[in-house]
Amino acid sequence: MLNLLKIQLNGLVLVIMAVIGRSPIVSVPLSAYLIQKNNTEQVFVSITLALQTLINLFIPRKRSAVPLTLVTLFGLLCTTVLFPPLSLPPPSGPHKVGVVDTYIPLSSPSHSSQDYVNVRVLYPTVPEVANKDSGYSRPPYLSMGSEICAKFMEFGAPPFLKSFGFLLHFWKLVEPHFYKDAPVAPIPTSLPVVVYSHGLGGTASLYSTQSTSLASHGYVVMLVEHSDGSAPLTMSQSGKIIEHYKDIYKLRNDTERGIQWDTPDYVRGRREQLLVRIEEVVETAKWAKSAFNPDSTSKLPPAIAPLRGKLDVSKGVHLVGHSFGGATVLSAGGKHGSSIFRSVVAHDPAVDWMSDETRYNLLKNTKYEGTGGYEGGVKAAKANESKGLESLPLSMIYCSNWVDINFGHSEVTIPGVNSGEMGKKGGEASVVDDSMHFEFSDNSLIMPHWLGKGLEFTKGEPERVAAEVAKRTL
Repeated sequence: MLNLLKIQLNGLVLVIMAVIGRSPIVSVPLSAYLIQKNNTEQVFVSITLALQTLINLFIPRKRSAVPLTLVTLFGLLCTTVLFPPLSLPPPSGPHKVGVVDTYIPLSSPSHSSQDYVNVRVLYPTVPEVANKDSGYSRPPYLSMGSEICAKFMEFGAPPFLKSFGFLLHFWKLVEPHFYKDAPVAPIPTSLPVVVYSHGLGGTASLYSTQSTSLASHGYVVMLVEHSDGSAPLTMSQSGKIIEHYKDIYKLRNDTERGIQWDTPDYVRGRREQLLVRIEEVVETAKWAKSAFNPDSTSKLPPAIAPLRGKLDVSKGVHLVGHSFGGATVLSAGGKHGSSIFRSVVAHDPAVDWMSDETRYNLLKNTKYEGTGGYEGGVKAAKANESKGLESLPLSMIYCSNWVDINFGHSEVTIPGVNSGEMGKKGGEASVVDDSMHFEFSDNSLIMPHWLGKGLEFTKGEPERVAAEVAKRTL
């Protein structure tokens, strides 16, 4: 809300300068200063300043105020009505939430090209951090704001909009509900741990709502930002930028049918990326179990060092993932079972992209094998079957849209989980009414409803869906 008021004030200042201060000698530097102080890149401001200069240069002074005023008012309409700064819904739990961004070492990477995993840790903190004089602040929602917006548009927007990353400028005005390096809350009981895997095109930031909700209820959440090229952009421990893996989309062209679809080669490429993701999730879980052991001497970020000896990891670590992340946690859980993990919650899992060994275990009693079948055929998949999911409580939560079109093999996974044929007996699969795939992440919450509905990111109630997903995940 504060950012919105600043933007409106900026616009009003520009209107006043347009009416009574036509000279760019004063108005252009002052406007630029105001924008710089607010650290935004409102598109209308750039247009206004450019037009103001042109108007003052080429239009008689007595006529310059009218067109500039109209342009400025149009900018105000865009930033306060069409593309306003939005806020994430507050978490429902009793605790305030702290955050630490860190890198954890990969002990012996066999699939990842990195030696470290980028992890965001969310945890319960003390209520005083919300006080204005506490000395703690909310970090930027996007750590690489402009770059992330540009890459997200490049990978996810229609062709004619791919170069218009500035259209997502309002994402940079979102304030998350967690506080950087805040002290750990003095909770007497040990805290359960969740390792969270984001979906294709996602980042740790774009799952802030669901992860913050878990942390507010007393969980320590470790959000993995994967280095497999599925994120729009991420940064390695060495400072190298890891960009989105765009070449894989060339494999999605089905020349026989003349459409873009998940061809066997494309799905095979995703399953290769999955190997990196599984490795990063497993290593993060192992780190949680070892580095926070009371006897460990591993170096921890100072803010979360007090968590050593206070994590409930003796029975394993919980897994949560969305879409590609759902395929990741199901495959990781299938491979390692209760030896590392405690439960698996998959939001709209991309079952087709799961590893052969675990996908076979899940689908063996159905007519499905997944696009392209199993490498080496059914016989090979059966011989290498991973049965880890049979030892873990399993929950699948689907959006109604995916169920309507049978994405994620929901036609068989929902009854399979509920009947006990898939996963450990007692599992639960459910459907959130009137919901879309992107509503499991922040995407639909940080864009205007009219735009989200137009892009089919939401059916119009993203806050309700987010709250329902958070409740069922808990």
